[in-house]
Amino acid sequence: MQRFLLDTNVLGDIINRNPEPTDLLKWLDDKAHLCFVSSISIHELEFGVARLAIKKSVEDRLKATKYAWLNSQLLSMFSDRILPVDKWVLVRSAELRAKAGQCGGDIGLADAIIAATADIRCFYVITRNVGHFRATGATVIDTDNFTESLQATLADPRNKSRFSSIRNEFQKQRHSGQVQHSTATDPAQESIKRLRSS
Repeated sequence: MQRFLLDTNVLGDIINRNPEPTDLLKWLDDKAHLCFVSSISIHELEFGVARLAIKKSVEDRLKATKYAWLNSQLLSMFSDRILPVDKWVLVRSAELRAKAGQCGGDIGLADAIIAATADIRCFYVITRNVGHFRATGATVIDTDNFTESLQATLADPRNKSRFSSIRNEFQKQRHSGQVQHSTATDPAQESIKRLRSS
């Protein structure tokens, strides 16, 4: 079953009630249960609220209150689908950020973490920021041309084999010692097991 990771800019569009793209919003009405959020997106959304809250103007502080409430409503919708930033995500995000840097620029920590979260779980990234995520090798669905992008991405047989090879490569790295094991259960693998059984 396909799963999707929403980039922070998509969450921002939902919060701001941006009417575009309408096809994405209609799709989310039916498929939100297949969509997940990285916990780094919570930081990004709350950072925006905190920046407004410390400004001097009453208007900015009122906006902060409004956005804090909207953030809480949105995050309650995804409460059981917020994915952690664990050591596996951090290791992979460093690799993907370096890879993207070779393509022409630093994509930033948050996008690297979102890309890594999607990568190790074999999720599709839904974003308006296509360039950053494609530079990491993530499988991207573009919100600006959502329906066509979604159909083309899901129909592409290379994505299924790509996800399989990513999972195998990551497992080999872990088992060869390139990614250190802990004595605790790997949360990413537990999430994958739970998703497959649902």
